[in-house]
Amino acid sequence: MDFIKKSKVKKISSPKKSSPTLSRASQISTDVRNKDWLETFDHAEKTILRHSRIFFFDKFSNLRDVQNLVLVWLFLMGGLLLSVVAFRLFGESSYKSTNFSDGGTYSEGIVGEIKSLNPLFASSEPEKSFAKLAFTSLYDVDTNGKINTKLAESVSTNDNFREFNLKIRQNAQWSDGQKITADDVIFTIDLLKNRLVNGVKYEAWAGVKVSKINDYEMNFEMPTASKLVLYTLDFPILPAHILKNVNPAKLRENSFSQNPITSGEFKFKSVGTSSDKTTVSLVRNEKYFAGSPKIEYFEIVAYSQKQQIVEALTKGEITASPNVNLSDFSSSEKTKLSEKSNKINRGTYAFLNNSSAIFKDRAVRQAVQKGVDVSGVRSRMSNVSKMDLPILSRNSNFNSLEIPRVDKNEAEKMLDAAGWKKQNKSRIKDGQEMKITLVTISDPNLKKASEELKNQLENLGFAVDMTVFDKDDKSGSFIQSVIQPRAYDILVYQIDFGADADIYAFWHSSQATSKGLNFANYSDVVSDDLLLNARNALTDSEKTRQLALFSKRWLSQAPAIAIGQAHSDYIYRKSVKTYSSDNSLVNPLSRYSDVRYWQVERTDLYKTP
Repeated sequence: MDFIKKSKVKKISSPKKSSPTLSRASQISTDVRNKDWLETFDHAEKTILRHSRIFFFDKFSNLRDVQNLVLVWLFLMGGLLLSVVAFRLFGESSYKSTNFSDGGTYSEGIVGEIKSLNPLFASSEPEKSFAKLAFTSLYDVDTNGKINTKLAESVSTNDNFREFNLKIRQNAQWSDGQKITADDVIFTIDLLKNRLVNGVKYEAWAGVKVSKINDYEMNFEMPTASKLVLYTLDFPILPAHILKNVNPAKLRENSFSQNPITSGEFKFKSVGTSSDKTTVSLVRNEKYFAGSPKIEYFEIVAYSQKQQIVEALTKGEITASPNVNLSDFSSSEKTKLSEKSNKINRGTYAFLNNSSAIFKDRAVRQAVQKGVDVSGVRSRMSNVSKMDLPILSRNSNFNSLEIPRVDKNEAEKMLDAAGWKKQNKSRIKDGQEMKITLVTISDPNLKKASEELKNQLENLGFAVDMTVFDKDDKSGSFIQSVIQPRAYDILVYQIDFGADADIYAFWHSSQATSKGLNFANYSDVVSDDLLLNARNALTDSEKTRQLALFSKRWLSQAPAIAIGQAHSDYIYRKSVKTYSSDNSLVNPLSRYSDVRYWQVERTDLYKTP
């Protein structure tokens, strides 16, 4: 043992035979020394044993005492262990704070193709996302649905709302260092109005005249008085100094579509394609006029299938996606993910073709309105909420409107009265079967809604021929052969309302054309007047009043059945900070309105209790 000092031992040679000359005194002296050593050893042994007995055996002579002490020890240790577990499970968060640092990469997985990076031709969701992040606009709608200036600095108007003067910021620039000017804005609007471009059309600009005052100011002259012009200024601005000499008809094929000069919160960096995805990489714009984003890199990863996104999120290859929800993941993976679900300004309708042989009769349309249990249709869908009107409104002016109650027996009587008599399971009038065509696209929600609607209509006596068209059809045959000629009796479809409650395009008779959005071919003089009054109203209260009157008229005419308002799910890893709003979004892209404040690279800091 350490505390025992070891003696130095001399090596003793092997004993030799006693010399005859060895004295007797010497022998006696040796014997005495050996005896003393043995007695000393014996004493030490007895002392050690005595103390051992006192310390180990006498102290715990009672077995019960031993047991009690062991139990006390186990209790104390168990309590300590439980305290540690409780801290880990419940108390840790009290001493832990989450810190998000600047930099890092935020990566979104989105279903769709990327064919062009020119925002004028953005049609798929990945292309629209890129356009929103890489190009600035005059105005933008935030995550709370409020319209705010972006590139625009200020706007003023005359008393009759026919002319607007708009100034843009002088500190905004393109990614190549060139200033953004009024020339860029006017150039972009001219492209939007040019039919040769064949891009995403902005019909609102058809009769608008825009003229340059100076490099940063311009004048807008409207064909009619309207406050809606601000809601149409959310289009991405294009660089005139890069594209002004390009033939508009050749703009889609121009190299700009693959390597664009940009102006948004993020600059274009590169695009890469592999066997299963296309990745567009962006880097933050350090010179963005509103301030540089906190995220350094932003990736848009385009996949062909939803399942690819689920796998990529599971592996941590991407950060977030608007195309999946938590139900797509295992229980263990759900713990690593968070979800946002927002209502968006998008409605699903069953449009009844008011020009078709059967539905031109208002009584038949009213019978369908009365006989279809919309809640049953909506129950087959995911991420939708109740909607009864041609407009999404949170205004109390609409609360007094009487919504027709479902009554199948009454609907049967109304069809009988209209001359459609039931024979077996079908209805016949003047020898003709009540046969209709129902069309939709291969969106899961729309397909399920159509199937349930078909079943309910057949129970009323309709013979329903249902067709589902490919929503990703690149040939455009669905638009050209079905939508434009209105080749259907019922169309189950979605419409986007936009930021402003202007529903003129969907219900005014002037829009019941091959190029218009009046999918019901609805034509009613009273409704037309109310829609015009709402569009030209100079106060919000008057606009709301006119729209409420139109909604009442719409319910009585039954040109369509409102099915539900869409929700947008957004799944993201808990290691990031994404958009802030829990309110309704205008559309899924509205999430980017506060993208400058998103963050990644989470770290956990522990505070002293």
